[in-house]
Amino acid sequence: MKPPAFAPAYVGMYVILAEIAREHGYALAVHGTVARDFDLIAIPWTDAAGDANVLIEKLREAVGGLIILSGTKGGRYDAARGEFVEAVIENPSLKPHGRLAWNIHIDGGSAVLDVSVMPRVNHSLEAELAAAKAEVERLRMYREIAEDLISAFLSANEVVLAHFDENDQLRGNGQWRLKEIIKAAKRADQANRKAARAFDAAAGQECDE
Repeated sequence: MKPPAFAPAYVGMYVILAEIAREHGYALAVHGTVARDFDLIAIPWTDAAGDANVLIEKLREAVGGLIILSGTKGGRYDAARGEFVEAVIENPSLKPHGRLAWNIHIDGGSAVLDVSVMPRVNHSLEAELAAAKAEVERLRMYREIAEDLISAFLSANEVVLAHFDENDQLRGNGQWRLKEIIKAAKRADQANRKAARAFDAAAGQECDE
């Protein structure tokens, strides 16, 4: 006769564990076969979702379990080999997408809660990124305006030079206008260069984020 499975006990635990997770701003879901250990995943569900370590400690207290410290020599089940092999315990262990996983041993390790916690979103980082994107768009707009001004200057310069060629008497008046246009163009060019540098810096910072 096979030893009894822990699945019924796990089912009985779930309601209590899910309520604890809810109190800390997490939704708790079951995944896996529930054949050997109880695979759970905690997902941040509200803006008030707390620290993962606090949640795990509350879950551990609820089942009277034990979390073996990271760095402890132990073992793990190697599915490919179909046996347990030596390993160094990591509690928590880092999983894909920033997921953290803890093993909580119950009844001397006869039963195990394998709890994964998904990371919370850093709202302050989100706000900074949104502000950086807005600044990049603003600088891009200024850069386009400056480029239009340069283009307008070049067109105006061609018109003035054409007048010089047609009638030397316009030279005096034309020179005054040309100087004003050149001053405006220089200011536009400076603004364009400044905007370009700021744009490149902001775009680079956004990429780094």
